Amino acid sequence: MKSAGELVKAGAIGQVIQTIGLGPHRMNLSTLPEWFFDKAKFGGILCDIASHQFDQYLFFTGSTQAEVVSSQVGNVHYPQYPKFEDFGDVMLRGNGNSARTNACISNPIVEASSETLPSRRSCRMSLCCARVGPAIPC
Repeated sequence: MKSAGELVKAGAIGQVIQTIGLGPHRMNLSTLPEWFFDKAKFGGILCDIASHQFDQYLFFTGSTQAEVVSSQVGNVHYPQYPKFEDFGDVMLRGNGNSARTNACISNPIVEASSETLPSRRSCRMSLCCARVGPAIPC
């Protein structure tokens, strides 16, 4: 089986016009140092997690630039850490293509009750492609 990068490079799936990256991570409070909860020290969720999806966007689209169109961050589940971000969302625009990226650190209450959540380092990337020529049957 070929990797997504090999398929894109070969032109087999057409031109990538958008990437959609999801970066869910689990929270394990007992393993994290205190500095992790201070944006000034860890850089925030967009630098920590979404930056990897930015790299994937540049790789899969071949863009040589990326402009942030919109972004938001928040602290949804951890009020005891007011300088912490557990949610971030970004929209990028590049050389004729775009990206949507979401990064989140899951709520430990949900995490404890569900075995189906992704592992701490699990990420998802979807590629939206435009292809010239006949449709490819699914």
